[in-house]
Amino acid sequence: MEEKEVTARNLRNVIILSIGCMLLTGAHLTTCGVQQAILQSMVDEDPSSVTADGYIALSIINGVFSIANFVAPLIVSTVGVRTTMIVGTISNALFIAAYLYPKDWVLYGASALLGFTAASVWVANGTYFTRCSTKETIGKNMGIYWVVQSMGMVIGHSFIFWQFQGRNHIDYETRFLVISVLTCISAAATITFFFLGSTSASGEIKKEKEKTSICHLFTEPFQLLASKHMLLLIPPALWNGFEIAFFAGIYPTAVGFTEGFGGDTRKLVGVAGILIGIGTLLGGLIFGVFAEKTANSKRSLVVVIAFISHLVSIILIFINHPNSASQGPTKDVSVLTSPSVSIAMVSAFLLGLGDGCLQPQIFAGIGVIWPDHPGAALALCRFFQGAAIAVGFFTGSLTGLRIILGVFLCIAGIGTLTFCVNERLIDKRDRNYFSNIDPVMQIKVLSKKASICSDSVMNKGTMNYM
Repeated sequence: MEEKEVTARNLRNVIILSIGCMLLTGAHLTTCGVQQAILQSMVDEDPSSVTADGYIALSIINGVFSIANFVAPLIVSTVGVRTTMIVGTISNALFIAAYLYPKDWVLYGASALLGFTAASVWVANGTYFTRCSTKETIGKNMGIYWVVQSMGMVIGHSFIFWQFQGRNHIDYETRFLVISVLTCISAAATITFFFLGSTSASGEIKKEKEKTSICHLFTEPFQLLASKHMLLLIPPALWNGFEIAFFAGIYPTAVGFTEGFGGDTRKLVGVAGILIGIGTLLGGLIFGVFAEKTANSKRSLVVVIAFISHLVSIILIFINHPNSASQGPTKDVSVLTSPSVSIAMVSAFLLGLGDGCLQPQIFAGIGVIWPDHPGAALALCRFFQGAAIAVGFFTGSLTGLRIILGVFLCIAGIGTLTFCVNERLIDKRDRNYFSNIDPVMQIKVLSKKASICSDSVMNKGTMNYM
């Protein structure tokens, strides 16, 4: 009976955690998608009212986030998991609210604060989830978490579609309402985390272990840089980071600024965000949550599917959107003299689908390569992923869409190649290993890998979208 009570309590905690993360990421990703359109409307009314660049703000968040990943375990082990999530998420509401007064020192300062706290929040997120899960419940818990959390982007951009419909210029009242609602949604996430309960006793044991190995936790990621497996995982992590920057901020901006779509283009930002969210949800469900049912498809094959999805979307975006669409409103045309809304929406869905296919494979692969200590590898991958997101947004502030697409294609191609090479090395290693142990031990090893693999997918942290 006691075991059933613990299971029920942990399930309740997972549901609360999922709802909180849905509110948090929904508010943040929606802000990322509309921030350039909002700032442009402010500039149109009063050029002196805006001194900050939204792309630079997002670049600062992820640049600080990538570095803060190395100290995040220390902060979480000192402050505690639940307290870290409650206090850390306040910075997201402050960042969104900063768009009401987008002076550079306000927005950039809020961005740096968010980047620093974000790393700790998502280390705490993954730690808490793992404590609430067992080998028997990890699959169901992951399904609940992925579906609920992924709905945040869909719901957020549905709100944007409703608010921006019929508007090419976003007036002050609409801006104030949108920013205020998104700020309140982020604050609601903080309140939601107050309701997180205690987990099983094993979680407290893990916490004590974390406290006794702080120095090791900090230095171990750097030691992994000498591993050939980690070196081969860096390009896929960079690809993952760059594509997040592209679909979270750059592409929705390009959709909203392509005036060749005709009137009412701002609402298309919301539609694009909805389709990106749906694509991410489907890709993650098919090749992440339901990975056991698609076990015959190797991780390398799924990553190739992600590359094909991104390749097709890059080609469609190249022919459909003008080069200047990422910078501001434009009537220019690209290969197609009359841009197609349908092509733009298909491109958005494919971007999300590729992301949903790619992310689980990278972090599941970490669990297979380092089954006994995936945390250090996760921190290092998050560092490179966050750095790529920062570079992606910074590139968006400097250059046109075609150069960005070119960089995207090169990183995706290299990332696919190195991931597949890494998978071949893993297969070769496993074949050599299993040939030397008995069948009973093989089953035990495979069972452990499956459990660790699931934990790694969750511990990747949704804040990678920040």
